[in-house]
Amino acid sequence: MAPVVSANNNLLNNVIRVLWMCVFCYQGSTARFTEEPASAIYAVEAVQGGVAKLPCDIVPSLPGDKMHIVIWFKDGEDRKTPIYSFDARDKAPEQGKHWHDESVLGARAYFRYQDDPAKLTLDSVRDSDGGIYHCRVDFKQTPTRNIKVNLTIIIPPEQLSVLDETGVHISDYILGPYNEGSSINITCVATGGRPPPKVTWWQENALLDDSFEYLSERRVRNILHLEKLERKHLHTVFTCQASNNNLVAPISSSVTLDINLRPLRVRLLGENKPLSADNTYELSCEVVGSRPQPTITWWKGSVQMKNTRETTSPDLNTTTSVLTFTPTVEDGGKYLSCRGQQPHISDSGLEDGWKLDIYHVPLVSLELGSTLNGSVIKEGVDVYFECNIKSNPWVYKVSWRHNGKQLYNNAQANTIVSNQSLVLQSITKARSGHYTCVGHNQEGDGESNPVQLDVKFIPTCRPGQPKVFGVARHETARILCELEANPTDVQFIWKFNNTADTVDIPQNQIHSERTRSTAAYKPMTELDYGTLLCWGRNEIGMQKEPCIFYINPAASTPALLQITPLLGALIGVVAALILVAVIIVVVIRMRGGGERDDKDYDDGGLSSSGRRCVAGNADKASTEPLNKDLNDSVDSLEEKNPDIIPQNNGEDDYQDEERAFERLNNAPVRVYGRMHSPNNQTKNGTYDTYCTKTNDEITYAELSLTNQQMPHVIYNQQAIPMSVIRRQEPTVYAQIDMKRIPQCLQPLSPPHPSSFQTLHHPHLPAYIPRPLREEQLIHENAISAETPLMSPRDTSALQPLLEVSSTRTPTMTSTQPRTVTATRF
Repeated sequence: MAPVVSANNNLLNNVIRVLWMCVFCYQGSTARFTEEPASAIYAVEAVQGGVAKLPCDIVPSLPGDKMHIVIWFKDGEDRKTPIYSFDARDKAPEQGKHWHDESVLGARAYFRYQDDPAKLTLDSVRDSDGGIYHCRVDFKQTPTRNIKVNLTIIIPPEQLSVLDETGVHISDYILGPYNEGSSINITCVATGGRPPPKVTWWQENALLDDSFEYLSERRVRNILHLEKLERKHLHTVFTCQASNNNLVAPISSSVTLDINLRPLRVRLLGENKPLSADNTYELSCEVVGSRPQPTITWWKGSVQMKNTRETTSPDLNTTTSVLTFTPTVEDGGKYLSCRGQQPHISDSGLEDGWKLDIYHVPLVSLELGSTLNGSVIKEGVDVYFECNIKSNPWVYKVSWRHNGKQLYNNAQANTIVSNQSLVLQSITKARSGHYTCVGHNQEGDGESNPVQLDVKFIPTCRPGQPKVFGVARHETARILCELEANPTDVQFIWKFNNTADTVDIPQNQIHSERTRSTAAYKPMTELDYGTLLCWGRNEIGMQKEPCIFYINPAASTPALLQITPLLGALIGVVAALILVAVIIVVVIRMRGGGERDDKDYDDGGLSSSGRRCVAGNADKASTEPLNKDLNDSVDSLEEKNPDIIPQNNGEDDYQDEERAFERLNNAPVRVYGRMHSPNNQTKNGTYDTYCTKTNDEITYAELSLTNQQMPHVIYNQQAIPMSVIRRQEPTVYAQIDMKRIPQCLQPLSPPHPSSFQTLHHPHLPAYIPRPLREEQLIHENAISAETPLMSPRDTSALQPLLEVSSTRTPTMTSTQPRTVTATRF
């Protein structure tokens, strides 16, 4: 079917041409297109693919004339053949008929008669549409008008290529990155286009470069040169344009410049303050302005530090590095720095740092004086130590220690402390041991290394070793002699000594090992008992005093006891007790028993029986002392040692005592207020009330003794002689007949300590009653009290005295106070 249609179209076109030729003949025109002069010539440009507008003036030159027909021709092989016509004869222009040659213009052509001037438009023009077009206009009256139109078809550039310095096309339109400060060339090449296009470089709306060059008929190039890229060029957009007409927009290609930027600033954050050694800190370093992210390193001197972490701000402009740092003492004075650099740019590093100030506990080292030889220090020499201190901050105090105990400056003890030096004068072996010095600052206390002071000394006997040995005849005893010596390499010498002679112990009977030596000794006769003497010698010298060992016969008494201070004190106490007992017995026998029938006796205020209860009115009771003349003797008695027995004449003592007792018998009776027991309960039960009276008082008679030879007990914060506490004197009894006493006697109970002050004479021991024994209260309805001053085993010596005392008990026959006579032994 397609060939038939094409043949029909060609036939129709031929018919139309014939008809036009007939029309032209009818009008008297020739059938050929005659070359007539053109009344107007137009030059028209059209872009390939765009619209071409060919002008043709169809307005009559005479008024009242009218356009009949417009015919368009194109120069070519057959210039006589029309390609387009517009026929408006005998009709209005709106009713005119359009005709076009399908083979040349197709449906792309249309004559716009209403435009001024009228135009033949060609849509989607092709390169083949270019050429010279003729427009012939026939009028009703006016002569035919010929117009020449030269149509030029412009072909735009086909493409643009932006190349880097290596000639590689930038496909992602990102140029770079280039380093800050570098110079670059950017090349733009346009391909195709007729006429050849202009190639230019633009930054936004500013023309940077329009110097292009033709490489060939189809290629045009423009190279943009940028000197020393700066921070401001970052992300700059450069546009290359290629254009060969003003009808359509030029083609363009844009690239964005990427730049590596060096850091603007590196700064350590915070203040440079002293750091404490061995504490952990976090230090921060800030790097600003680097692109891309910088490399941040920390340095301590020339040593790089590794324990870091980094963070970056959202705008990628600031990077912060945090260093976890534990300084040591050795870091003091070193330079701690933070270095930030852009790895793509050489010599871009910036640095900031501090000189470290490290606080630390004092570092202390101790050494013996430089002029001393520690291996040959002997007793009696002077020794000094030097304390070397490294401290930040500096120490505020230096102290010294010997075996952990602090030393103080004491010239009398030959210890001199002077800042960082310690001087020990005339040392003894007790000065041996470890010495340290301690530096004190605000960070803490630093103790030095211990220095051992090894004091050399001659051998001495080790204290505490056995001295007495009981050995039977023909029995071999092994006597151990231990010495203290430095050095400990000791040579021993053993000797035996008795009343007759001194002999050496044979070496074959001696076994020695350093500071210990054992001598095998066998006594054969009585002359072989005596003392063994042991000496030692070391490189310092010979022992001055030997060690003595007593060799006695076996379950025998040692020939000589070692008298120690404690043993001496015990011997003195025992001797004093025996002497006191003898004196008491002698005095009792000298005085006899007849004169004691009507006399009471006092035990020195140590027992509760030395007080008497007197019924009756006690409103006029007196607290004055019974015998004021006794004050001096009592005071002097308190100042004396109770263990010393004065050597006075016996007869004079006896007379003085008689006179004192006579004054005592004549002394007035004093009344004391009742002394209440703080606690009526005892360990064995409760005290019964023996006296019920309305008057809440008890009258006591105080006895005062002079020239008392017995040791006394002092209460109320006064010392009690150990000789009195550790022994018991003979017991002295006083009995009161309770049958004739009204119910006024109160049970005796130990007083509360707070009442001691109110019941004692200023010059006599405080009154301290003792608990009554149950058997004493019920024995013959009498009350008795005792103050034991001697152990029970010694009471046999005092039995006669006790018997006499018990048979001569004073009784109370009246309820009125009376004088009580006390008998003193």
